[in-house]
Amino acid sequence: MRTDDDRLFTVAEACTWLGISDRTFRRLRQKGVLHAAKIGGSVRIRESELLRLVADLVNEDAEGPKP
Repeated sequence: MRTDDDRLFTVAEACTWLGISDRTFRRLRQKGVLHAAKIGGSVRIRESELLRLVADLVNEDAEGPKP
């Protein structure tokens, strides 16, 4: 979901907001679970992307473990 007023987070801000480490952020990005963009040499993440990730994780948790 993308909106025109989406806030852009730095990696540090996104990690704090998600409660994860920088290393976990990099892993999620490498696996394609978290999408981010490089803007002027800096990585930025849309607020809607963070909300999507949290919603996906909550839904996955509610469905229970996968076989």
